[in-house]
Amino acid sequence: MTVLFISGSTRKNSYNTKLVKFAYNYSLKIALNSKIVNLNDFEIPIYNGDYENENGIPQDVKKLKQLFISCKALYISTPEYNGFFSPLLKNTLDWLSRPEPGDEISLSAFKNKFASISAASIGKFGGIRALPHLRLLLNNLGVTISHYNIAIPFADKNFNQKGELKDENLKNALFNSINHLKILINE
Repeated sequence: MTVLFISGSTRKNSYNTKLVKFAYNYSLKIALNSKIVNLNDFEIPIYNGDYENENGIPQDVKKLKQLFISCKALYISTPEYNGFFSPLLKNTLDWLSRPEPGDEISLSAFKNKFASISAASIGKFGGIRALPHLRLLLNNLGVTISHYNIAIPFADKNFNQKGELKDENLKNALFNSINHLKILINE
C-alpha cells in the first residue's frame, strides 16, 4: 500500500471524511495504491499509561499500526476543535506511537513516512488553525509533511451532493497536494 487516507472525524456526513474520499478518488485516478481508513472500524480507548501497563496495546491499535507500517504516506484531514485538531486523531496517533514491548523500533508506524494534511470546516478559515498543531505533532513523530496543505472554508457550501469539491481553485489545491505526495513517495 502506498497511501492511507484518514479522516480525524467519525461524524456522519463529516466534511473531513468527504474531503478524504474526494482526495482518495483522485489518488486512484493518478495510480496511487491507496486505502481509506475509517477510525470507526477500530476500538481505541482513550490513552492512559495505567491502562497500557495493565492491558497492553489494544488489538485494534496493533491492526491499525500494521496498516501505518505498511504504507509510504498518509493523507489526513481533520476538523478543528477550538484551534486544534480533533481529540480522536490525537488519541489515535498517541496510541500508534506506543512501541510493542520487545524488539519494535520506536515510532515504527511513522518512520520514513510522508504526509499531506488538510482540514475542512463550515467557518471562513476552513480549519486552518488546526494544521500547524497537526504538522508539529507529525513532525515530532518523524513524519515529513508536504508543504501543500489545504483548508476548505465554508465546507457546508463547498461540496456538492456527490461529495465533490465545487470550487475549481480548491480542487486544484487538493490535486496539487496529492500530486506532491506522489512525488515525495517516488523520490
